[in-house]
Amino acid sequence: MNYCPNCGVEITGGKFCANCGMKLSTDDTSAKWVESSTAEYAMNVAPIKATNPLCVAGFVLSILPIWISNKIFIIVYLITAFLLLIGGLIIIRKTNENGLGLAVAGFILLVLQLMSFYGRFM
Repeated sequence: MNYCPNCGVEITGGKFCANCGMKLSTDDTSAKWVESSTAEYAMNVAPIKATNPLCVAGFVLSILPIWISNKIFIIVYLITAFLLLIGGLIIIRKTNENGLGLAVAGFILLVLQLMSFYGRFM
């Protein structure tokens, strides 16, 4: 498979690129260079890092007590959110996933929820 050195479109044959019109070289060395440089570029692209699902779940559970008025449910949600966020942070350190910002925001919301809980029910 050969690619145009100007625009990168696959060349099917001929002396000119069908996409950009650049004159193509007929010697095999330039075609091999274009083919190898395209393969090297594909290998050097950084993989997309996934967001840790525990951090997402912990963040969502740290928001939910805003709309809940039952003491038991608030305590259960906050404890579960805390455990999920801690677990997510441990996994993030080991696997280098995304989600640190969600975990920090979740912890901030947990503190605010605890202060609100103390103000509402104590």
